[in-house]
Amino acid sequence: MGYIEEVDRCFLDHGADPTLHGEDEARVRWWLDRVSWVRRRTPKGDWDITLVPIKQRHMGTDFAHRVTAAIAESIRRRGGRFELETEVTDLRIGNDGGFIIETSRGEVRATYLLACPGREGAHWFREKAKRLGVRSEYGAIDIGCRVEVASAVYDELTSVLYDPKLVFVTPTHQDRTRTFCTNPGGRVRVEEQIRRIGQADAVATLSILRDGKTPVARSENQITTAVGGSIIGPVPFANYTPGSYVVRLKVNDKIAKKEVVQETRIDVVEP
Repeated sequence: MGYIEEVDRCFLDHGADPTLHGEDEARVRWWLDRVSWVRRRTPKGDWDITLVPIKQRHMGTDFAHRVTAAIAESIRRRGGRFELETEVTDLRIGNDGGFIIETSRGEVRATYLLACPGREGAHWFREKAKRLGVRSEYGAIDIGCRVEVASAVYDELTSVLYDPKLVFVTPTHQDRTRTFCTNPGGRVRVEEQIRRIGQADAVATLSILRDGKTPVARSENQITTAVGGSIIGPVPFANYTPGSYVVRLKVNDKIAKKEVVQETRIDVVEP
């Protein structure tokens, strides 16, 4: 917790919202107890639903801009320099063992290099790191299925835990999945993405089946690591007749050369 608290203190010192969610221990315990009423053991002995209570500080877009600007100013006061609108074109190791960074504005040398290429530079950096002999491991693709819930239903929980962490074990394949990036009272924003030349790294197929058998919807998206993937959804369950549906997400990973399938069951009831 030491590093987390140190980073949190840095955010607070630079203007982050002081509100801390998840501190009301009595209300958190009440929710832990409430989840225990409905959970069941899986064939492997795990709970099929678990609430993980955590303390969170919400930044939001407005505070993020403010905090980032304040941190940048602190770095400048300590002698730091920012080269904006400067493209890094190459990375290599010099004869002295240090790094040589080729940029659109010339060459930069450094003893240490902290590389944060972002989503669009991820593929480029992977190839440069491989050439420098950096060992890496290919991580699993974290796929999200957006589920929209009325505020009147979810506010009771999000008023206690801003971004509730509910861990589920699916009944069909015993896959472990979780809720993340909850946005209480938020609005949907379409993310524009720049497609790069070349083949996608993976293909994601979303299928919805009535009673787990009859297909009622299907969509397919290309996923490119360099731009962080594609958005699939939202699933328009409001348009479906009441009944039981299976949402099946199949990802054909071209880099790892394997196929991953995840399923979850959703019951649609009369409003």
